[in-house]
This record gives sequence, C-alpha cells and structure tokens, in this order.
Amino acid sequence: MALLLAAASLPASSLFALERIEVEGLERLSAQEVIAASGLAPGARSIFLINVREAATRLGAHPRIAAAEVRARAPHTIHITVRERKAAAAAPFARGYALVDAGGIVIEVQTGRPALVLVSERGGTVPWATPGQRIDSVAVREGLALLPRLPAALRSEIVHLQISRDREVYLYLRDGLEVRAGPLRGAARRLEAAPEVLRRVRADGVPLEYVDFSLADQVVIKPRAQEEEMPAQRGN
Repeated sequence: MALLLAAASLPASSLFALERIEVEGLERLSAQEVIAASGLAPGARSIFLINVREAATRLGAHPRIAAAEVRARAPHTIHITVRERKAAAAAPFARGYALVDAGGIVIEVQTGRPALVLVSERGGTVPWATPGQRIDSVAVREGLALLPRLPAALRSEIVHLQISRDREVYLYLRDGLEVRAGPLRGAARRLEAAPEVLRRVRADGVPLEYVDFSLADQVVIKPRAQEEEMPAQRGN
C-alpha cells in the first residue's frame, strides 16, 4: 500500500517542478508575450498539476493567436505551440484602421493607413473595432471572402475593395483605375479574365476612367474625359 501511495504522489512532487517554458510557432509575437498570455511561470508547482487546457484557452483569447496547444514534457518543461493570426486586409473604421485576418477577426487597430488591401462598405466605415472580436461589417466579411478567390495578378494590384449596400463590387487599383465587378454573386468568375483584359487596354495607352465586368459576356471600357485645352493668351 505504501508503494502505491508513493507512486500516486510522485507526479505531484517537486521532482517535476516547472523550470522551463518553451514556445514554438512564433512569427510576430515574442516568447515573453506568449508566456505572459498563458498565465504560466516557472516555480515549485509540478508540471502535471498544471491545467494545460486552461492555459490554452487563455492563449486563444489573445487577438494575435488563432490556436494554441500546451503540453507537459517531463521532467521540468511546459511546451507551447501557437499559430498566429495573419493580417489579410485592413478595414477603415471611425478611429483608424482595423487589421483583420481572413475570417474577419480584428488583430489590432492603427491610426495610420497600413500597407494592406483595404476592404470596406462603399460609402461607409465600421463604427467600432476591438482586437480579438469579429469585425462588425457584413460587407467587410464578404470582401474578405471574395479577395482570395480573385486572380493573383489582379490581387497584387488592388489597393481597395468595396462592396456597396446592394452588394455591388468595386475594385481600385494601384494606378487609380476603377474596376466594376457587378453583383457579388459571380464576381470572382467574371473577373477571371480581368488581368488579360487590363493588360490589353493599358497597352493602348488611353487613360481610363473605369473598366466594367458587370456583364458575363462583355466588358465595358470607359476612357477618361480629356480636359479641354485653354486657348493660349497672346501677349501684349
């Protein structure tokens, strides 16, 4: 009986005291930030008495952590593996810009415009944005879902994707060109040919106001109106 009691109490003994916390999967976060978010710290407590699920839940509440796994490794180590959220776009809101992942979770907010594609409701901004919470805008979430489905050559040019209240899609490219994609439904399919169409129309060298892909079987190209030249005034 004494031997059985000793065996049962062994995992809780100081022989397995937590001495080291390892962190894996870091990209932007530091190991110190992750350890602090886990609520764990080296000490006399046995690694086998630590609630690893509770620690993983605390880590999952961090805005930059999409998933976390916490494991005890005898004799003295807790190993943490994290998967960080990656910013897919930025959404303008009342106090700046919200960096969001592909699922619409706010990672952080910034006052200055970030070097990311902007996704927004046409004519409106998100009223609030809180790190760790899903962005409060259907248009932004729909835009985030559409963005990765667009041709890579087109995505590399987009600086702003807008979806109107009636779910029409508008793209604004690096050179200022407006691309009208029409209804959200079917927009990705209609834009499959956009990179080649844009290459051809740009080769003509005519300044464009917009290119419209709203119709499945045709493309509408609107040249930019040329400013009228003012007549030269003769000198006295």
